[in-house]
Amino acid sequence: MHTGQEPTNYRNGLERKLRALASSLYAIAVILVLFVINYPQLHLASSRVGANLIILGAVISIVLIYLVPWDSLPRSLFLLMPLSSISLLAGLVYLTGGEHSPFQPLYMLPVVFAALYYELTSALLIGLMVVIAAFTPMIYSDVSSRGLVEQAVLSVASLGATAIGALMKGEIIRLRHREQILRNNLEDVWTRSRQLQRETELERRRRIQLEAVHAVGQDVLAVISPENVPDVVVSAIHRNLGYDAVILALATEDSSGLSIVASCRTDGKKTIDVNINDHPLINRSIQERKSVYSNDLLQEKGMGGVACPRARSMAVIPIIIDDRPGGVLIIESRTENAFDTSAITALESIADYVSLALRNAEWYRQLSEKASRDPLSGFLNHRAFVERVAEEIERSRRLYTGLSILFFDLDHFKQVNDTFGHEVGNKVLKEMSRVARQTLRSIDVLGRFGGEEFEAILPGASIDDSKAAAERLRSAISGHQVVLEDGRTITLQVSVGAATYPFDGTTPEELIRNADAALYEAKRRGRNKVVHYADMRQDPQLEPMGAY
Repeated sequence: MHTGQEPTNYRNGLERKLRALASSLYAIAVILVLFVINYPQLHLASSRVGANLIILGAVISIVLIYLVPWDSLPRSLFLLMPLSSISLLAGLVYLTGGEHSPFQPLYMLPVVFAALYYELTSALLIGLMVVIAAFTPMIYSDVSSRGLVEQAVLSVASLGATAIGALMKGEIIRLRHREQILRNNLEDVWTRSRQLQRETELERRRRIQLEAVHAVGQDVLAVISPENVPDVVVSAIHRNLGYDAVILALATEDSSGLSIVASCRTDGKKTIDVNINDHPLINRSIQERKSVYSNDLLQEKGMGGVACPRARSMAVIPIIIDDRPGGVLIIESRTENAFDTSAITALESIADYVSLALRNAEWYRQLSEKASRDPLSGFLNHRAFVERVAEEIERSRRLYTGLSILFFDLDHFKQVNDTFGHEVGNKVLKEMSRVARQTLRSIDVLGRFGGEEFEAILPGASIDDSKAAAERLRSAISGHQVVLEDGRTITLQVSVGAATYPFDGTTPEELIRNADAALYEAKRRGRNKVVHYADMRQDPQLEPMGAY
């Protein structure tokens, strides 16, 4: 805030005007003296020597007016200017009749100047000089008592006017001083008010952004299923921050580039035809591993929006997963200057949430995968297998395609465990699992029911298809030899049972139970056989028997 300093602009302006007035007064006095001297009939008493001295002084004074920088002189030196003017006026009055001179009123000009320009002491000094100059002509002429009294009254009045003028000028300066202080303080208050308004607005925006970040974080971290994370991320950002387009792109599995996995736009469109791997802003963000943005895409050469053709602003926020770029968040707005430092900071916080959510989803997927897998064979455990059968039944019902289930287990496996031990038994089961995986199609899903009993889902397989697949599996496993560390070999033999949807069951439990019953029948027929439940249905002497 401003303090009690002098209002220099006002004082300096007044001083310049008064100095110009003093210079003009001085010049006028010089001109009048020269005029009077050159016309002797205008003056009553003069001597040639005095006139010449006055002319010489006037010429020197005029030269000094142009040579001396009066405007830059200190006030104490500038005092010479009004004193010189008073001397010239005294000479002028003397030459033109003394007390009867018509130029007597000119004495008031230095008085007015002194009152307006100088402080009280200096002003009174100049006023005293004016009084002396006015009384000087009376010394050389006969002046009546009344004239002396009148002159004395005028002198006292002149000194009084000088003092009053100086005091009034000082008060005016002080009032101006206070006015300037008030004006400066008002400007400070106004400036501070505007600053507080800006800070309040920034704080409001910051609070809204923090609330949005918190809301997005809650939505994103609440998602566990990996496939749902991308859609939840873009929807939450779009809903809470209100940008025109939000795009999530993740690194491809071969790390060859980025692939858009989710997007949300104000216009509701989902398709994006732009190749994001060629966008300069996106490439820069990936290479520098930092957030980049443009607030006027129209001025950026070779740049445009990814999802919004009319986008004016665009920000790219890298998503760092395990200390490496895992993708980017692309935010677009049709508004110019949509992003600032606080907005980017908020988006970077959201990107951290996204990174954490993606890591959590991946960990959940891995844990789910481990929980649903048999550790020995790597196949689905029976619980996960039943869930998958239910999914495939729904798919078969919807697409009108076939679906078959196989159950198979090693014949005489108990003898292997009893003879060679469970460690060798596990090795035999692993080898049979490997052969089964190589024999069946890549789309077929394998599972382990328990012990030496395994199961398989054959999507799209009819009764005949399942019989052919079962025979192919039996042929591949039966006769296959497992070589032990001591050189001994174990020859594998397997029995297979099959069931087909919807003929042999319409629920997972029915299909599994009937496939197991067909396996039991294959063993009853002497093992190393393939039996389909359809054949059992056609033979009235065979009753379905299963593990359930």
